[in-house]
Amino acid sequence: MALDRKRGRGLTRSPGSYENQEYPDRLKKDGCIYLNGVVTFSSRGVYKVLMDNDMEAICTASKMDHKRVGILPGDNVSVEIPAVSLSPGCAVKGRIVWRIRPAKKTE
Repeated sequence: MALDRKRGRGLTRSPGSYENQEYPDRLKKDGCIYLNGVVTFSSRGVYKVLMDNDMEAICTASKMDHKRVGILPGDNVSVEIPAVSLSPGCAVKGRIVWRIRPAKKTE
């Protein structure tokens, strides 16, 4: 019976084409800049990310909280920053759109 089934049981996700990759180009928006970085601090859904160009941004997670993707300090992420907010003298605010998974060890 359908009532006996647990929700989500038996549905396995095949290894996707996004495995260990960066944010896909087809999902990128115009007018935004995408940078990679490392999470240095997290508290109640607000994250500090040190990006590759040595800038620090204050970020939130877009749909990752809804999807229950855990983001911890030390994780590599992709950050979406609106081009308007890159004016000098103000804090850089962005949104975490992708968590880059570490490569699996093959034995």
